[in-house]
Amino acid sequence: MANKNAFDVAILGGGLAGLTLARHLMLHTQARVLLVEKRTSLPPKNQKVGESTVQLGGYYLSKVLDLEEELLKNHFMKYNLRFHWKTQNGNNFEDYSQAYIRHFSNIASYQVNRNELERYLLNDLRSNTRCEVVLGCAPQVQLGPPHRLQLGDQRIEQVAWVVDTTGRQAFLSRGFDNAAPSPTEHAASFAWVEGLVDFDKLNTLSPAENRRKPARRQTGHLPFWLATNHFMGEGFWFWLIPLQGITSLGLVFDKNILNLEMVNTPEKLLQWAAKQFPLFKKDFDNRRILGGTCLKDTGIGRKQMIHAQNWAISGDAGRFLDPLYSPGTDFIAIQNSLIVQAIESPRNELSKFCLLAESLSKAYFDAFTPSFRTSYNALGDQESFILKYTWELSVYFAFYVFPFINDLTTRSTFTLPFLQRFSELGALNHQIHHFLSDFFIWKKTANSGPAKPYFHELMSLAPLAHAEKLFYEVGVTESKALEKLESTLDELKVFAQFILCYMTARVLGDQTLVKRAAFVKAIDPKKWKFDLAAFSALAKKCGSDKSPHAWPFDFDCLDVFWNPSGNRKAA
Repeated sequence: MANKNAFDVAILGGGLAGLTLARHLMLHTQARVLLVEKRTSLPPKNQKVGESTVQLGGYYLSKVLDLEEELLKNHFMKYNLRFHWKTQNGNNFEDYSQAYIRHFSNIASYQVNRNELERYLLNDLRSNTRCEVVLGCAPQVQLGPPHRLQLGDQRIEQVAWVVDTTGRQAFLSRGFDNAAPSPTEHAASFAWVEGLVDFDKLNTLSPAENRRKPARRQTGHLPFWLATNHFMGEGFWFWLIPLQGITSLGLVFDKNILNLEMVNTPEKLLQWAAKQFPLFKKDFDNRRILGGTCLKDTGIGRKQMIHAQNWAISGDAGRFLDPLYSPGTDFIAIQNSLIVQAIESPRNELSKFCLLAESLSKAYFDAFTPSFRTSYNALGDQESFILKYTWELSVYFAFYVFPFINDLTTRSTFTLPFLQRFSELGALNHQIHHFLSDFFIWKKTANSGPAKPYFHELMSLAPLAHAEKLFYEVGVTESKALEKLESTLDELKVFAQFILCYMTARVLGDQTLVKRAAFVKAIDPKKWKFDLAAFSALAKKCGSDKSPHAWPFDFDCLDVFWNPSGNRKAA
């Protein structure tokens, strides 16, 4: 008979991170788990935010946690991420430029009703004899190991591991000096409305005209509303996420751009969105609001997330930056997987594993940081964003998703050589994001860019398409995976140089420079900064040298941005 006074793992917090970790342990270990939640009922009555997943988190939920049937039965399979920019007056959907991946991903992701999924997970855990769920209890914890817990009148004398998944309450971190500054100054406001907001119909076209509009030659016939849709502006983005019978709406923004008081209620949020993106006015004026809330700071910093003294942190109790690109479930997936591996590790290997796991967790977080801290203003321009996101997504597909679907993220023998390669992207990543921010500022002052809607297929730039092919490389050995990452790293270095060459040539107004060898050779991606005088000097220096440079991929899809007259070619 199991000792009711001893557990292998105590999970503090019954949100998505805690529930998925408990399920992970039930499916893949023999651990005896205690899950403690201070709320008296789960899930809460109020709707929970954080509904959108992307490939890594989607894979974790559907494949690692074996939730595929539940997700397909009671949630929507997601149609990628789509991005929209207002041109002209923005009164109709046809007034917006778009960027997207047209085809469904090989790795499914989902639009998840958090309340319903967490209810399913909780009920499943309660049926498992190895998992004890205690609600309505705020535990007292004495860290060991072994750790000791006081649950009201009950004292648990032996707990091998304690994991904090209490969300932004950060139960463990409040007990010692584990806070770190947030790397961003972003806030968010969100709301839920009744029914489906199908913005593809927000126009003056008849139903027949809407079905047959020529734009569908590029965008296709799949329902746009199945995606996580982002309506973009300088330093902010507004989301639409479909759930069963309701739509999640939200705004995330740099606090230097917008005051939270302007959007701190659902009513204010919808009014602001309808003013900023006028197509929504005809819909939002008649929508029933179901609820909403706001968040003063999206970012969270933590010094440490996993320790050889048998404690760990996952979810919003740990590090977080910004919900752009839907990374929340990704970081839960990575951290939960590292925690489970640590719990299963032999004692004599635990210190080394935790050191590597912490290094990997921090490296993944730090690599995302410039996307949100440095080049967030570039969200407001389609051309700048295409360069930004194609770079970011190529890195994500290759260095985040590919190792995870091959179960390499938790292997100590893989982590060190992986981090050595991943670190080579660091300087390039920082340089690109700083340059993108300056390029966006230049475009504002130069009033550069077409005015008519343009539909850009993100896969039309080959580095991203090549990175996505790694989704099909499953079951590879560590050495083969590192070989493929080495090859991808080489391609990404070339892509980084192209991005900087392209933006420099755009500023100089000479499209031929991108294909001239002397110009390309002179731009060192790790050192090249946004300097108008240096740009002019380089153009003058390269003026007489017409030797061509052959890039290993085509970029004609970007030609449209050199022609501000609006004669645009669709990708």
